[in-house]
Amino acid sequence: MKHTDALDTAAAVLLLLAALAAMVVPVAVLCPQWLIPPLVLAVIALCVLLFLRRRLRAYVAGQLCSTEFDNSRIQYSLAGLPIPTMLVSNGRILWYNDAFHEKVLGGADVVTRAVERVFPELELAVCSRPHGQDIAVGQRRFTAYAGSAKGSRGASIVYFVDDTFYKETLDEYTESRPACLILVIDSYDELFDDMKDSEQAKELEAINSLLEQYIARSNGFLRRVANSRYIAVVEERDVRWMLQERFDILDQVRALHPGGLTTLSIGVGHGGKTLQECYQMAQESIDIALGR
Repeated sequence: MKHTDALDTAAAVLLLLAALAAMVVPVAVLCPQWLIPPLVLAVIALCVLLFLRRRLRAYVAGQLCSTEFDNSRIQYSLAGLPIPTMLVSNGRILWYNDAFHEKVLGGADVVTRAVERVFPELELAVCSRPHGQDIAVGQRRFTAYAGSAKGSRGASIVYFVDDTFYKETLDEYTESRPACLILVIDSYDELFDDMKDSEQAKELEAINSLLEQYIARSNGFLRRVANSRYIAVVEERDVRWMLQERFDILDQVRALHPGGLTTLSIGVGHGGKTLQECYQMAQESIDIALGR
């Protein structure tokens, strides 16, 4: 029945619009100047409507989110809470405390707005889990927790815990974890046996220069531990860009010698609990690479 009423209303509106258009078109053809006053009034009415809409939103926000809002036990219990808190019902924001207004919204008024428009990533089902949901708002990072609001049917209270410092500290700890690289010049003896001492020195200088420049892009260091063997200690963030570039140092070393006779093998160890564990992982990787 409601669906039929809605269709009837829509049909009536369409008929009125059609009738209005039928009246406006002849007037526009015969006397276009008569349309100027109605157009001016329409523009003024639109501006007034937009202005009043903003004033109305600010007024509603002030009434719902101030401490003068009567007969609201939820509001009184959460208004002074230092944790940013908001009340959500039917997918819309009904209330929030001063901490939420300042720390999360930056002073904006979003009362009655849809949650998905203000926080597109927020999912109440995820927030209801013990670990909450990670939410980023501007430069701040929060963990959102949600629970049902007592006394408000179908409403949920959402808490935004500002843990930006701890999350950034964890990210930095993860990114700066040590990783180990073992680099070996393949077939070193066969390659350099037929070279003169001056040629060997020139070839090794070119290889050393490439490796030093490559590791210099990281936050680590490189050490040559044998004629054909190098060890580099870098950070986890460095391993990530090396993997993204597919260790292009291999192609650079191969391009040093005509025919690509000079090749390099790399064993990578990262993600271990200690640097020693990463070194063992790198050693296993280089053993597999050299045994191919």
